Amino acid sequence: MARTSRFASKNASFTLPCLLFIVSTNLAHAEWNYGIGTGLFRMNAEGDQGLNTQIAGPVVFDVDLDPDDFDDLMESAFGFGGYATNGTWMIQYSLANLQLEGGASRAIGATTADARLGFDVSGGEVTFGYPIKQSSSVVLRVFGGVRYLKHELSSDIRVGALLVNRSIDLDWTDALVGISADVPLNDKWTWSSRFDVSAGDSEGTSLINTGLTWSFVERWTATFFAQNQALDLENGSIGDSDWYLYDADEFGWGITFLRHW
Repeated sequence: MARTSRFASKNASFTLPCLLFIVSTNLAHAEWNYGIGTGLFRMNAEGDQGLNTQIAGPVVFDVDLDPDDFDDLMESAFGFGGYATNGTWMIQYSLANLQLEGGASRAIGATTADARLGFDVSGGEVTFGYPIKQSSSVVLRVFGGVRYLKHELSSDIRVGALLVNRSIDLDWTDALVGISADVPLNDKWTWSSRFDVSAGDSEGTSLINTGLTWSFVERWTATFFAQNQALDLENGSIGDSDWYLYDADEFGWGITFLRHW
């Protein structure tokens, strides 16, 4: 198996993008309430990404990207999410897409391979939650749902006079379970945390998120959060023509804004 020592230059493009993650504020009312918003996640990514190539066989790239690398590679991005709650049941959802493009070079013997890479990632999830403890000081909620991820990868790899094109279009659907806690600090601030794990088509993922939500004006909130997500995505087995791997930790900080009604 060929392996690079690092794939983190400003021309690198192999990583899972930041899904614009929505953290909603829980509103305790008998009638149904709703919220929708968007945000920004300044993400780092560390791990491995691999695929099978006709030239070099299975190749694994070291993923080591910071927020500036994502800024340099980004072609387009959008994301949104929201919730609906009646004070007991909580439905949450999010959807996002990010397109990255870049290039990389590596030595194969006495020859240099140049690659132009495009990476289009889509994702979303829907969860349903129910409180197992609900008081004026804390709300503990268990939830379950479905998480979806799709990777579309295109590459043009040139080794000397030889040009090889490769494309990958894969998706994974996982069932997820988790727990969340919301602790009101005062009339304006709430501390919220969430942990979940998921498995199914993927080899398994986990996510931990914690942040402070600020009710800065009527019906509007801003959440400042930190998050770490571990993903283990694989298609086939190493050596298969359609083998693909993404095994990485994504972590960073962000902010979301929600409109409530």
